[in-house]
Amino acid sequence: MEGKIYSIGYQNSNIETIARILERHQIDLLIDVRTHPFSKYYEDFNLPLLKKRFGKSHLWYGKSLGGKEEVKQLIRVGGLNSLMEKVREGKTICLMCMEADPGICHRKTLLARMFREMFSKKVWHLDNKTGEVVNKKPVLEDFDRGQI
Repeated sequence: MEGKIYSIGYQNSNIETIARILERHQIDLLIDVRTHPFSKYYEDFNLPLLKKRFGKSHLWYGKSLGGKEEVKQLIRVGGLNSLMEKVREGKTICLMCMEADPGICHRKTLLARMFREMFSKKVWHLDNKTGEVVNKKPVLEDFDRGQI
């Protein structure tokens, strides 16, 4: 059975809350999609501390799935293919970036769209405080209706 794909932003949250949310949704892999895996304001989310907290279940994909323009489309497709292999193996993944609002983050405007177009996979956004699936619908439904 294929795994699911979730999305979360850590803005105004903390590492232990995020960890509880990941556990609650039985997420196997936290996929860090920040181009630069460091935070001046949320130091717990700097790459070395994430690695220490989550170990092998944290993967940094910023070079291939980061939101900065320096990440080329061809590289991004390779990163998505790599993640889809994990999802097809039954792994549930969560794409993580700083921005709490997926409507203004590349997790929605770019990555969720690519997952849908390339693999017909939906991405579900998690609230970074409650852990609830936001609006109980995939992150692209509002985007498709022009409601970013």
